[in-house]
Amino acid sequence: MKRMRLLALVAGGVALGLAFSAIAQQEPAPAVDASNPAALASSLPVGANAPAFDVTNVVTGETLCYL
Repeated sequence: MKRMRLLALVAGGVALGLAFSAIAQQEPAPAVDASNPAALASSLPVGANAPAFDVTNVVTGETLCYL
């Protein structure tokens, strides 16, 4: 009975250790300025659909659309 309890305790400790190490290895996502279309598009994973942006040049008045 003591051996079973010790084995269960060791197995639980190993499982908790693996769970914590998996969480610790995840890198936090860097903060991305959503108002900058180039920065936002470069932060998306490969193959993801980027949102469309309408950007107006304040000097010329041109409207540029990023798709």
